Amino acid sequence: MRLLAIAGLLLLAGCATAPSVQEQAAADYGTPITKQAADEGVRRFLAQHLKDPYSAMIDCGEPYRGYASAAPLAGRRQAAFGYLVDCSVNAKNSFGGYVGAKRYQFLFSNGTLKHAMGEQCLSGGGCYMAPLL
Repeated sequence: MRLLAIAGLLLLAGCATAPSVQEQAAADYGTPITKQAADEGVRRFLAQHLKDPYSAMIDCGEPYRGYASAAPLAGRRQAAFGYLVDCSVNAKNSFGGYVGAKRYQFLFSNGTLKHAMGEQCLSGGGCYMAPLL
């Protein structure tokens, strides 16, 4: 039984591959987004998803061409291409205390937010990027 479970996990892991160089070169990334427009889009998204969005300290980098993809289990089968923005967000929790900076990544295509991922940490100490949108 354990061997069957391991084989299944290996098959699933094989499905989540990065796009080839040719796919990346031929991809439609959409129109570039300015840093100001990306920052506004990030703030709109976070305003709907944080407990206290007005307290959030948000630090985002410059948009750059890239792609976002997730394992088939997360509901996505292909890479989405566009302009990525990496952010660090420190916001208050329900008790009014800051939780510490968390990593977020947002993908914009033609000025529209298409994909968002946020850092989730396990009680054992490991962290991963989970899809939020």
